[in-house]
Amino acid sequence: MKNILKIYRCLLILGALAFLVWLLHKNIIVQGQLFLTKDFCFPSRFISDLYPEERVGDVEEDDAGNCFQRIFVEPVYFKVKVPRTFARAKVKITYANPQQPIFQFGLMKKKEYPLDWRFSLRLLENKIFDDLSWHRLTEQDVSLWQKKKRFENIYEFVNDVPDDQKTVTFFYQFSPEAVKDKTKVVEWNAETNLNYVDYIIARYQSPEVVASRALTQEVWQENEVEFFAGDEHMNDHSLEFIVSAPGLTNNRYEVKIRKIEVELSRTPTDWSTFFIDINNYFLKKLRNVREKLQ
Repeated sequence: MKNILKIYRCLLILGALAFLVWLLHKNIIVQGQLFLTKDFCFPSRFISDLYPEERVGDVEEDDAGNCFQRIFVEPVYFKVKVPRTFARAKVKITYANPQQPIFQFGLMKKKEYPLDWRFSLRLLENKIFDDLSWHRLTEQDVSLWQKKKRFENIYEFVNDVPDDQKTVTFFYQFSPEAVKDKTKVVEWNAETNLNYVDYIIARYQSPEVVASRALTQEVWQENEVEFFAGDEHMNDHSLEFIVSAPGLTNNRYEVKIRKIEVELSRTPTDWSTFFIDINNYFLKKLRNVREKLQ
């Protein structure tokens, strides 16, 4: 009998240790990467629906089995719950945008006070640029449009920005020493007359078409953007994202979102940082308990 009790105790201890190891592995993210997906057909523990409710429609399902939410009024938001801080967040959005010319996406910075709304913005789509017949170069996440081809690559252009022609930037910033005549470089906006522009440079890659339906003329696209996402972007143990489409409301356009994929990354945990991560994990849990009790 005593031997059986000892075996039970050992099994309980081993089970408790195994559960603790599993729990730490799930929350510390030892491998340094976490992949999360939301397809809107099923609730996600980690990625919320779009909100606020008065700006978006309910989750719908089309006859092809795709679930989505419509955006009628912008901006809208969604949250990604994370077990710990990460260095980078890469987000891929699958959407249908038939008319809206500018479609942007951003990550909220840490709020210093309740009405502190600061975002790191990235460009998902610019139909105005995509429809140009200019010569275009794309390298990594930067695109360069030339009204008349003069440069063979983007590196050549950004290190010798022409001072005899006009350049427009969008979500892109030159190093100060690259610009000889600052009057020849301006930031693009919806009122910019491209007839007087020779070059456009933007931190932007055009979205890819992933599905199209001839009967409804609906086109689904996807694009991916990346952010630095350290502790300076954490709000209530979450990363909060903004979906922005300037002019959507006044023009009575709409955008559909059907899938959100998030890849979070950080330096993998090794033996030199393992116990520091465990300590931080339990400290965070204690803070959470204190906050709930207050």
